[in-house]
Amino acid sequence: LIETNCNGLLSIFDDFANMFAMKLLLNAISTAGHVMSGTVLHNRMINVRVSNDKLFYRSIGMVQDFGNVDFEIGKQCLLISIYGEDKYKEKENDPVSKHLIAATDVNKIVPVAILLAS
Repeated sequence: LIETNCNGLLSIFDDFANMFAMKLLLNAISTAGHVMSGTVLHNRMINVRVSNDKLFYRSIGMVQDFGNVDFEIGKQCLLISIYGEDKYKEKENDPVSKHLIAATDVNKIVPVAILLAS
């Protein structure tokens, strides 16, 4: 009886180890794809879809970090990448929710904002 239970546990452990190894392999493939497509900078995913409040402020933080700028300049660069250089000034004081709506149709917002800040 004890031997049967041990074999069952070993079988479950082997299954778990195989699934975990597969997860690590798939994560490595996914990461390599992101690196090759240019969406990773210094081990951080920069092609973030600015779709909620948290991601809006996280994006500003990335612009601050990579562009070595303060919060206001980071926000300004992010808004320029959303609206364009001629329209961002009139939208600057709008609530974040309006920026999120405007950002839904724009691609590569954060990478462009980082370049603007550099």
